Amino acid sequence: MPIQRSLSHPPTTMFESIHAVLVDFDGPVCSVFAGCPAPTITEQMLTLVNGVPRRLVDQLHRATGPHELLALAAHLAPRLTDALEFHLQTAETHAVATATPTKGAHDFMYACRQAGYRVAMVSNNTSQCITRYLEHHHLTDLVAHVQGRDPHDPHLMKPHPHLLITTLNQLGLKPSQAVMIGDQPSDITAAHSAGVGGIGFARTAERHARLVEAEADYVIDAWEELTCQFRRRVTSQ
Repeated sequence: MPIQRSLSHPPTTMFESIHAVLVDFDGPVCSVFAGCPAPTITEQMLTLVNGVPRRLVDQLHRATGPHELLALAAHLAPRLTDALEFHLQTAETHAVATATPTKGAHDFMYACRQAGYRVAMVSNNTSQCITRYLEHHHLTDLVAHVQGRDPHDPHLMKPHPHLLITTLNQLGLKPSQAVMIGDQPSDITAAHSAGVGGIGFARTAERHARLVEAEADYVIDAWEELTCQFRRRVTSQ
């Protein structure tokens, strides 16, 4: 697929052979940490960092968010990962109770169902967090599969393609039959590593530039672009 270096509608041909839309959770669907800021959770997790050499502590303190800290710890101080994972799971499940929906995300999920596309959540967040959000907003029936991070191996978080490959296997699909939509370069990297098309979701110019640099096939700036496209597909059938 060509790289579209401006905010634009992905062509309808991109979805002709698609059976499922894989969507990142935090950002594209909702702001998980709207009521419980991620920096606060990161600071809480850092209080669990003890008994490791000072140079490693300094490196861990450079993490810009809780998931980056978890990934760093898995690499630098593996014995800390169980405690950090437990704390992050608890924090995410608590935070999602005050998560704010991303404008148009729920309508997009309904449009996917109307157009015959299955939706899967593919996220570095915990599955319990995602499921709780879907239940709270009565969206469970719209999602065919929820794939959160592996709680036993942080190395498998995106940009590793594991979560996408697992999702494809669960849905019984080939990579060419799905597309990934996410707001992080790691989403695009994971998608391409799994052989899946990658659409960037960017609501700022800075995020758009990062997704273009990650070689997103297309970048959209709002869900309405695809929602309208999918609804036109239904009415034209």
